Formats: sequence, C-alpha cells, structure tokens
Amino acid sequence: MTTPYRWFLQPQTQPGDYWFSGRLVLTPSIQNTLSSPEVSQIIRDLFIHVRHHQGADFIQTFRDDQGRTILCVDQLSASMKASGAYTPSEIQQNDFWIMLFAHDH
Repeated sequence: MTTPYRWFLQPQTQPGDYWFSGRLVLTPSIQNTLSSPEVSQIIRDLFIHVRHHQGADFIQTFRDDQGRTILCVDQLSASMKASGAYTPSEIQQNDFWIMLFAHDH
C-alpha cells in the first residue's frame, strides 16, 4: 500500500543561487516517518522548483495537510562554490543539503 503524496512546497520568500545539488542527508525522524514515495516526491518537487527558478533560497519549506512542516536546507550556493574562498576539499566536505522536520532543529 502506497502512502498518498501530501506535501506542498510553500512560496519562496527570497531568491537565491542554491541548487540542492550536493549529498542529501535525511534526519532519522524523516527516515522513520516518511515513506520512500513521499521523500521522492518532495525531492522531485524541489528539483523542479530549483530548475524553473534557476536556483533558490537556501531553505525551502514543505507543509502537509496535517500541519507538519519539512525544511530542506542547502549548505553551499553556486556563488560560494565558485568564489575561490573554499578549497575543493572543503566544497566536497560541505556540499550537502538536509531534509528535516521543523520541530527537529
């Protein structure tokens, strides 16, 4: 039995050049609460949004019909990666984004 998709991307409040292109980290509560189809749909909607807007704010918010909130937070923007302020090793180490429930932070 598949859990129906019920997460909705909220309007973006700030523009940005974050692409959510690094490694994805799921918190244990996300892993233990959401089904694989739910996580996949959130990722798909996020990536569609980022491509459509040619980047996004570092934090994107999803809400469901039960009032729960998920935050997707990217660590490094495209301009940060291209700035020369970080070594390739630092970029590799810190190029990730995290998916967490808002009540987890």
